[in-house]
Amino acid sequence: MQGLFSILDELGIGFVAYSPLGRGFITGTAEPAGQYEATDMRDVEPRWQPGNFEDVRPGGPRP
Repeated sequence: MQGLFSILDELGIGFVAYSPLGRGFITGTAEPAGQYEATDMRDVEPRWQPGNFEDVRPGGPRP
């Protein structure tokens, strides 16, 4: 089986990663909702809400 990049190369298709740093999750700079200005989308997006925030950070849910 060919890898993704081999197939893209064969077809002449480029690849652009969306949000490669996870909007702060991978770098460890993300904060839960309520830690941002009221106009910041992270204050209302489900990924940053209590319960979800802990589950989506690197390593996933923690006991």
